[in-house]
Amino acid sequence: MSQSVAPSTSDGNTLSRDRAVEIALDRTGGGNVDEVENEVEHGRAAWKVRVVQGGIRYSVYIDKATGDIIRFRDEGRD
Repeated sequence: MSQSVAPSTSDGNTLSRDRAVEIALDRTGGGNVDEVENEVEHGRAAWKVRVVQGGIRYSVYIDKATGDIIRFRDEGRD
């Protein structure tokens, strides 16, 4: 599933870390951010944001160029 969001960029070219966190928290309905990493997902530069919400850990991969969620994983109980 892909969610298109107007990116907010820090340098005009890539999605900021803070905006990626906002997008991830919106997708998971809130929670605590456990980790934010630079990743390459499906050949695209992305932020990987790990969120724990309701005892469940989620990984949300967000395209740095577009702000789209390119992968969403429910990793089960934390």
